[in-house]
Amino acid sequence: MTLHLEERERRILHSALLNGDMTAEALSEALDIPAYQIRRSLASIQKNEIASPYTLVNQFSLGWMKIGVYFSFLASSTEQIRDITERLLGYENIVSLIELFGAYQYFMSINVKGIPEYESFMAKLCTDIPELRIDESVSIRHSLTLFKRKYLCPNIKDTSSLTYSMTDAKTDLDDLSIGIVNHITKSSGFPNVPEMAKEFGVSPPTIHKKLKDLQNQNVIIGYSYSIDPYKLGVYPYDLLIKTNSRDPKFKKKFFAYCQKHLSVVGLTECVGNWQFEVRIEVSSPSEATLVSQEIYSLFKDFIHKIETVSVCKEIRYMKTPKIQANFPPRKSGTA
Repeated sequence: MTLHLEERERRILHSALLNGDMTAEALSEALDIPAYQIRRSLASIQKNEIASPYTLVNQFSLGWMKIGVYFSFLASSTEQIRDITERLLGYENIVSLIELFGAYQYFMSINVKGIPEYESFMAKLCTDIPELRIDESVSIRHSLTLFKRKYLCPNIKDTSSLTYSMTDAKTDLDDLSIGIVNHITKSSGFPNVPEMAKEFGVSPPTIHKKLKDLQNQNVIIGYSYSIDPYKLGVYPYDLLIKTNSRDPKFKKKFFAYCQKHLSVVGLTECVGNWQFEVRIEVSSPSEATLVSQEIYSLFKDFIHKIETVSVCKEIRYMKTPKIQANFPPRKSGTA
């Protein structure tokens, strides 16, 4: 069901995206809207399940490799489909699961420590769920960028983005930091400082300091909101782009194009069957075609092929696997 957002609500949501840690007072000063109206609007947007808060954790810095897999499965009933997807959600390593329409039925993003672990995991997965049909469409994802939903406020020239990339440098975390990351992952949303302070038996200022350290260590990239685009009356598509060049100038120009385009909300660089995955949100299938044609026209010297995939539903969104800590969390009420 499409829900109408007033202009004020669109401005508030647009400003809060990628800036989820901004207080209502800070947003109020930036937007010239009373803080109580900002709190009320964000609460209403979340209640209507248009947007959900989340903390963006840099899984690369924790030693993970992200591999995207397009797949389908054999099922003869809705109950079987539901059963298979629930079983897939039971695997900690499957950090994203998306239902698609078109050439592929589903997409999953898998976190592993390396290719041998990926092969072992996929062998187990196919044994556990024999209905799976893995397509030869696999990509190692080495850089992910999120952009604001610029179409919410087309007149505001905001090209903000959050990017995290594969790196050889891995971050070593102490036990409290591991506990904090695991707590955020389990509870979703933004960090609940009083709850974590109580769980781990430390003071709120200690939790605040650890959160700041995690940001400085590039483990927490930022705070944002995941969006249900259908409730905003737009449709998500993934453009899978195969290039014939690794020219750095092309990559820089292409990033700048995505950064400014009203409909582009995400950009993934990868190695595999294609080199870029571009997430767009548009008002119609014909508009998705126009965006694809525009990209090909502008970058035809570098792009070999663009395949368009319709996104039906985000079943699991950017989950982070649990990190093993060396101590158990304290129970409530312990000293």
